[in-house]
Amino acid sequence: MSVDPYLETVAEPVMARIVELLRQRAYYHNQGLPVAAIEAAHAALALAQAHGLTAQEANISLHLAEDQAFLLNSYAAAAENARHCLRLIPQPDGIDRTKVATAYSVLGFVAAQQQRPVDAVWALREALAVLAPLQIRSPKDLTVFEQRTLARAYINLAVADSLVGDFEEARVLSEAALVLARAVGNEVALITLLENLGYYEIVLGNYQRAEAYLVEGENLASSGHHPDWLERLSYFQQMRSEIYLRRGDLQAASDYASRALDTHVRQLFHFDRSLVADVNALFGNLYLATGAIQSSFECLQRAERIYRYLGMTFLADRMHTQQALAAILSKNGRLQDSAAPPAPLLSPKAAHAFDLICQIMDLLFDVYATDEEGVAGHSDRVIRYALALARKMNLPEADIGALAYVGPLHDLGKRAIPPDILNKPGALTPEEYELIKHHSEAGVEILLEAAIGLSPEALSLLRHHHERWDGKGYPDGLKSEQIPIVTRVLSVADAYDAMTVDRPYRKGLSHSEAMQRVCENAGTQFDPAVTAAWQELHRVPEDFVFVPSW
Repeated sequence: MSVDPYLETVAEPVMARIVELLRQRAYYHNQGLPVAAIEAAHAALALAQAHGLTAQEANISLHLAEDQAFLLNSYAAAAENARHCLRLIPQPDGIDRTKVATAYSVLGFVAAQQQRPVDAVWALREALAVLAPLQIRSPKDLTVFEQRTLARAYINLAVADSLVGDFEEARVLSEAALVLARAVGNEVALITLLENLGYYEIVLGNYQRAEAYLVEGENLASSGHHPDWLERLSYFQQMRSEIYLRRGDLQAASDYASRALDTHVRQLFHFDRSLVADVNALFGNLYLATGAIQSSFECLQRAERIYRYLGMTFLADRMHTQQALAAILSKNGRLQDSAAPPAPLLSPKAAHAFDLICQIMDLLFDVYATDEEGVAGHSDRVIRYALALARKMNLPEADIGALAYVGPLHDLGKRAIPPDILNKPGALTPEEYELIKHHSEAGVEILLEAAIGLSPEALSLLRHHHERWDGKGYPDGLKSEQIPIVTRVLSVADAYDAMTVDRPYRKGLSHSEAMQRVCENAGTQFDPAVTAAWQELHRVPEDFVFVPSW
């Protein structure tokens, strides 16, 4: 077969540039920097398309879909790139099977996030069907990428089935994935499967089997093999509490619930909303069992609210049903109403921690309830960026804790600003700008009124996140090191995200353009040292190894 001479001359340098761009994209993806990752992927895609490299075009489209879906919550763009990959590979075979399966997995994830569970199940079944030839082979005969893709297909379809209430099928799929994970020694998949199977068995009423999975998972999470596993420990502890509660052992249930809560608080570097919902569901049932009706209602209502926000309809409906059951039992005199939980249920320290988490989550929903477009995604990204930058600068744990707890609330005061001003397409009037400027002070006032016992440092983070290094910011005109370091970190993260996101009145900047703006404002708007650390965070290390998935 003849080879196009043009491709012979351009393929090597073009492919080298594409690989380098994908190496950058992989580093940014791993660091949780989606805008930078997507810009690198777009540059690689443009090269592939310009030189007719169809196979690379399919690969890069898939990388883009993953970044847009999992890091940036750009679901429409993610779905389009996944479908584009499928169009480029109409008859998958060999390595193309893993690409197509991944594309269907992205479509399934997007459908689940858009609360289309039936579409999610369809897409994820397609992903597993594409991988049928892999399912009949010995796990050890599969490549690493085939193993991961097949395990992910099993896990994702199981989760989708559980969302529509088919826990029997979810268990069968998860058991198949568990065999694969054990055979190839994939501990990352293993800990996820032990967690999921424990939950499925609890729902199905198989408490002994559930406990076996959860004990193994708890031991694995405690091993410290992966830095984020200690946070996962709280999932296993809370599910073991659920088992004891269903068996009627309230003391053991309370003990494990307190352990889960303590683990969650100690490891809380961001608000895992599903975990907060799970903890509320657990305590709602504990309070219900001990007769603390008012506390039970508050927890169950909060859990329902979060589950619905996350699109977890089955669990939200379950919380609603439990509230109705509690109301019936209370009305019939089967339960005594008590505003406060019984003393043995939580220690004062644990009760305070639980109250703090719940009140902050309630306030977060006040932030999300504003009509400003994209406010929830903005808060999530800002905290992800700020925490990465704080760790890069080796800030004290107290500062990192303040970011984790209060950072998501930095725009809390915007709930007092009319939506037509927040989303105004044109320039603000002087009066409107003054109103916008008040939101940082308003946020502090709301938190003080809530009386949740935050430290002065945490409150300062809210009040001063719009101060400037040159003293021209608001509300107090602080300058240079008068501004707390953690606030200077949040300021860079907040400004970068605001610049790179599309708004009703302007198109978002590219990563490169936003980085240039940040650097240009070092020494005026931003702390030069923080700016330098922000640049360093985006510098891809020479020794970072990129291993192509396909």
